Amino acid sequence: MKKIVFLYDGSFQGMLTAIFEAYKQKVSGDSRIVSTERYLAGFFDDTIEIITDIEKSDRVAKGILQKISAEAFRLILTSFLSEIEGVETLILEYINLGFRKGMKINRLIGDDKVFLINSYSQKVGSETHRMKGLIRFKKLLDNSFYASIEPDFNILPLLENHFHKRFGQQNWIIHDLKREKALIHKDGLIELCPVLDWESSPLNDKNTQQSVVSEDEALYASAWKKYFKSIAIKNKINPRLQMQFMPKKYWKHLTEKE
Repeated sequence: MKKIVFLYDGSFQGMLTAIFEAYKQKVSGDSRIVSTERYLAGFFDDTIEIITDIEKSDRVAKGILQKISAEAFRLILTSFLSEIEGVETLILEYINLGFRKGMKINRLIGDDKVFLINSYSQKVGSETHRMKGLIRFKKLLDNSFYASIEPDFNILPLLENHFHKRFGQQNWIIHDLKREKALIHKDGLIELCPVLDWESSPLNDKNTQQSVVSEDEALYASAWKKYFKSIAIKNKINPRLQMQFMPKKYWKHLTEKE
């Protein structure tokens, strides 16, 4: 039996458009939503390519907000950013349940779909909260600030408001090396965009120290490292506990751990 697979462009709006089309075509059963980049063709698959439509995605978003809740929409967005395999289809099933149960959906903690959506959302939220304290910026020659990260989840969209409020009108860039995307704040405006040709970019860490980092950045970095070392009490150093608060996978982006 053929299985309908909706292929979309990987964006949140694209996924919502796919959900709109799934409802329009009244599909059920083994239907799936998969990004074109991740899709592996199956012998029994009947694929439908989705073109992102903002009007359709807005209608789905409005339906979720009105018929389920704002909290459900938040859970859907954050779980989507987990990028965990199969999350789009899980979201479709969660929305189906939500349209039947309404606001009380998240009281159904025994339901697998509700449990997984909440679990994925919590993982994304935890990493977002942790990253707000771990991001280290470098001052560039143009007086803007640059930071590189490699998070497990696609958390750049969730960092926007925090750093916009923190830095005000200051220009800054947070670069997700893993996804080749950057959150760029310039002259009060914020844009999330892909980073093309990273190997030749002057912001590449291989080129940064000699090309675009300001002269006083080395002094700031040195002072911070000395402070970090001076406050450490040698006989109380606990690497295992330290890694619980500051996982080792993040260390290469921390000034004090360089």
